[in-house]
Amino acid sequence: MNDESPDYGVGSKPEETLPRQEPPLVLRLESTETAFPPRRPRPGLLEAVLWCVIFLLTQLTASLFVVAGVLAFFAWSQAEPWAFVQEQFAALAAAQQSSSEKTETADAPDSGTKTADAPESSPTEGAETAATPSTVPREIALALVYGMLAAQVASWWLIRQVVPHVVGRNWKEQIGWRRPRAVQMLLVTLTIVPFMLLAGGLQELLLRLGIGTHLQIAESLRALFQHAPLIVTLAAAAVGPGIVEEVWCRGFLGQGLIARYGVIPGVLWTSLLFGFLHLDPAYALITAAMGVYLHFVFLACRSLAAPIFLHACNNGLAVLASLNPQVLPVLAADAPGLSLFGYGLAALVLGVCSYALWRTRPRVAAGT
Repeated sequence: MNDESPDYGVGSKPEETLPRQEPPLVLRLESTETAFPPRRPRPGLLEAVLWCVIFLLTQLTASLFVVAGVLAFFAWSQAEPWAFVQEQFAALAAAQQSSSEKTETADAPDSGTKTADAPESSPTEGAETAATPSTVPREIALALVYGMLAAQVASWWLIRQVVPHVVGRNWKEQIGWRRPRAVQMLLVTLTIVPFMLLAGGLQELLLRLGIGTHLQIAESLRALFQHAPLIVTLAAAAVGPGIVEEVWCRGFLGQGLIARYGVIPGVLWTSLLFGFLHLDPAYALITAAMGVYLHFVFLACRSLAAPIFLHACNNGLAVLASLNPQVLPVLAADAPGLSLFGYGLAALVLGVCSYALWRTRPRVAAGT
């Protein structure tokens, strides 16, 4: 084999060998298409109203199903089931008639008393003379309580189905499902009593204006829960509504409405829908006003745990005070109204705690 090197000639240079061009691993194509705009936060106002209707229908369906089941269970254990059912509904009609007569008497101009919700007598005397609770059949009262509990369970099921789908995969972060600060939870605890007292003052103001005179909150609470186990009562009236309504309203509805319309309009729309969920127009005014403050607590703490805690404590103490007015006479729904000084002191305490809540609110980094 001839091992000859190439002859480039005199003065010639070898050609430079260029490195081999390897194809890139990733081809970056420049697109001339416009990127899609980001998805608008949901729900909007119309969608929020529709979801609230579905929420109410879900609660009503579950409640009616369980109420019918509990009554059927009681009737089945009787010798004459149909006669038992007729007796129950006849007793319920008599209780409602008695309640209506008491309301008309309390509303009379010369009666010298407040309405049935705020009598001049002491809470203990009001509890002893209340005829409605003693005439409501025990079986119907228990059926209604378990129906309320079923409504809360069904509402939580609806939340688990709807909220992740509408809000997105990070729905827990978006609605504020996070741990609160300990100092803020302490401040929220201090707001419970003044919050309840001012809500009672608003109810008294509406009654003086002739709005909501048909409401008999204290008697209704006693009639429903006097026969039920305490743990079932608190689950159906306090813990369940506290979790379900706050996650649904302040978390789900609020995050979409505030993102679309701004903080103040979003809070107002959310609070009105919160009142709408309580159906009765007079009671809806009270709950809507309470909803505004609950939303403030949520925005200050950036955690749903804070309004859930305040909501559950408000409901739980209201029920316990109505069942045992001698233990918590000031917080009972039919307790006499406070003086102007008392309401002013409650407003002062609530204002100071609210200011401290806002000053200790978690700071959010820019762009998050």
